[in-house]
Amino acid sequence: MSTTQTDRRLPLSDIVISLLFVALFAWAYLEAGQWTFRSALFPKLVTAAGALIALLRLAMLLLRRRRSTVDDAARPQIDGVTVVDDEEAEEQSLEYVFANAGRRVWLESLGWVLLFFGGLYVLGLYVTVPVFTVAYLRFVGRTPWWVAAVYAAVATLILYLAFTQFLRVPVPSGTFG
Repeated sequence: MSTTQTDRRLPLSDIVISLLFVALFAWAYLEAGQWTFRSALFPKLVTAAGALIALLRLAMLLLRRRRSTVDDAARPQIDGVTVVDDEEAEEQSLEYVFANAGRRVWLESLGWVLLFFGGLYVLGLYVTVPVFTVAYLRFVGRTPWWVAAVYAAVATLILYLAFTQFLRVPVPSGTFG
């Protein structure tokens, strides 16, 4: 089995996004530092974990070197199709999607993110989560209405129980709440 070296260029867009996440989580952590201990506990835990994960991702991207891969000609084939393992197939699929997604796909995705956070700001958590979940699953995920509704109800119930009942942490109530 022969191996060849393939160039692994630094994925600049991934590095920039990772840096933005580190900055966002660091800013949120510092903002939470101005709150009382009880109010800041959960946000600090989440933002610290988010910053750590983003830093780990950044380190993985920066430390990625040339890696050995098996030459396609030497790989096993079934009916002329090269056999790859599940992990490699998933990585190739994700790289393909991110490399080939058009402007429309990126703008639609960004629009959904902005809608979610705009909904949190205006409507609050307990209204935004079910409405957004149903809309996203129905129109993007193409799931049946009843599946989207059940999923939204369960997600909202879990959030309500976790934040309001068990942790007693205030959640965004929105500008109208």
